[in-house]
Amino acid sequence: DRLFHCSDEARALVCTRCGSLLAPMMRPPEGALSGPASRETLCRACGDGGAVDAIALPYVFLYLTNELAAMNVKVKLDTRSTAALK
Repeated sequence: DRLFHCSDEARALVCTRCGSLLAPMMRPPEGALSGPASRETLCRACGDGGAVDAIALPYVFLYLTNELAAMNVKVKLDTRSTAALK
């Protein structure tokens, strides 16, 4: 746990609906005066931004997911939304 937080921790967006780690993205801000607080999340695979959460995971897992996607292997995460935990 200490090694994870000190050296290999990465924050990534994941869609809790489709389980994709690569499809979620931050929508570009609209207008020149909008700041980072006005940015919204969007899942390109399912089209829903409300089901996107930020998670902490090892960077090597994020790298592995990208490498597998390059070989046409889909990695699907089974996650629950933080709103469902309340």
